[in-house]
Amino acid sequence: MRRELPSKKLKSLIDKSPVFLLPLLVLGICFLFRRGLISRDSWKVILSFLFSIALALSLLPFRRYLDFRVPTKIKRWLPYFVAGFGFVIYGIYGVIRFLHFANSTWDFGFYDQWLWKISKLQEARGSLWGAHVLADNFPLIVYFIAPIYWVFNHPIALILFEILVVCLGVLPIFWLCRKRFDSDLLPFALGFAYMFYIGNQYALKFTFHPSTLFASLFLFACYFFEEKKYFWHFVFVILALMCKVDVALYIIGYGLFLLLQRHKLGIIHIILGLTWFVVATKMMVSFGGEPRFGLYLSLGKTPFSIIKEIVFHPTHPIALFLENPEKVFVLLTIFASFGFLALLSPSLWPIFLPMLGERFWSANHAHWILFFHYGAPISAVLVLSAVHSILYLKNNIKFPWEFFISIFFIVHTLAMGYSLQAPVHNLIHKSFYQSSEEIRSLRRAIKIIPKTSSLSVQDNLAPHLAHRNNIWVFPIQFEAVDFIFLDIQTIPYPLTEQKYRYYLKQTLENKRYGIRFNEHGVILLQKGLKYNISPTQEVLNYLKEEK
Repeated sequence: MRRELPSKKLKSLIDKSPVFLLPLLVLGICFLFRRGLISRDSWKVILSFLFSIALALSLLPFRRYLDFRVPTKIKRWLPYFVAGFGFVIYGIYGVIRFLHFANSTWDFGFYDQWLWKISKLQEARGSLWGAHVLADNFPLIVYFIAPIYWVFNHPIALILFEILVVCLGVLPIFWLCRKRFDSDLLPFALGFAYMFYIGNQYALKFTFHPSTLFASLFLFACYFFEEKKYFWHFVFVILALMCKVDVALYIIGYGLFLLLQRHKLGIIHIILGLTWFVVATKMMVSFGGEPRFGLYLSLGKTPFSIIKEIVFHPTHPIALFLENPEKVFVLLTIFASFGFLALLSPSLWPIFLPMLGERFWSANHAHWILFFHYGAPISAVLVLSAVHSILYLKNNIKFPWEFFISIFFIVHTLAMGYSLQAPVHNLIHKSFYQSSEEIRSLRRAIKIIPKTSSLSVQDNLAPHLAHRNNIWVFPIQFEAVDFIFLDIQTIPYPLTEQKYRYYLKQTLENKRYGIRFNEHGVILLQKGLKYNISPTQEVLNYLKEEK
């Protein structure tokens, strides 16, 4: 009789652990409630979760009518249809937001200028951020994306490209599900939940960042691994690594996961991740970037001291996950989106930990709130853990899990999106599509500005004018540029209202600049203008307002 390998014993133990995890989840929520860490938004997530479970249970008697079977001819094309549907929805949302000047220089304007310069075969050193693109987390993948500007030289091309890549992640989800489940509804439901996962919605609202592409690339890598097409698997792993330096930590976690199944391939992934992390970090520093270990000083000053703190004092990093109601709300949102099924797949936790730690152990508040691109990468692992957990439940507990969880995913995705007013929810409001006199004035002003002129512009205006070498966010270079372009009706980020008024007053008093255009709060000033128009009463009233 062959002796069972230690890794197989460990895998068997891990596979049985979900029995104990669900009671811990209930006890954990009760503990958070007692500590006052469950906010109003958290209750919305919990109630959406309970409502979706109740509705899915109530529809079980009608399973025969609702658990549809897709004809064979259509089944092949269904994932492309679902991906196309998501592309249309997000495409409408993204294009309208751009046309309404709702995009920010951070990070869309930065990457738009960098990619435009790469497409022109120039050094990828942008004036908006004042640094080389590889100084920002070493995103080598931008060099493969830049050629889209050879086809369509417009910022909208970048918006649509990112949406396309995210939506194509539906394809490997369908293919992975069909290998394991008989249901035609489950692949659709899981693809729908991934596509409209709230982290993906906010990432696509924030617009382009390379890390948003990771989930789709990683899902393709996992699919090709399942198919034993290792060449294509490593192609997508390397593309995923090119999204940002931190992805190397996710690949190390993936290697640890693979150690339980395929020792050699697990070791290869760990070595690849470690090598990429070291080399990419050194290259990033050589381009002027800085390792972000300073954001994790609560755990240690160096990577080794951080690892030591996690291993020998685990209660401290766990406490950091739950230190305030906002973190608890975002954690609930992440895991509830896929029915807490991630808790039933502990073998995938080595990938979850670096993703969650990167966000929730950071001293930067923006990393762990809901509203940026940081929530998108984890969607891939949430999907994979859902597949593993559904398979576990199906094999161990007799119940129509595939139908029940399919209905839950569809209902909960819609319910949570509505209760939290997620970005795509705006598409049902008529006001989202309406333009304004301010927007029309901005478009008229842009037509006046020559393509080669230097600019100092407000944050939301830079993405429309970034295809040039010399452009800065106001008030940077506001006394040296050819044009200054402002909109007093928009949030003056990164300035406070008080500082914005101060710099605006200085600009209007500068005799080297004259007002070329001023309508509905939109001001365009030109250097050396021989004729001048007076600021409108609207601008004068704005300058008189208190901070």
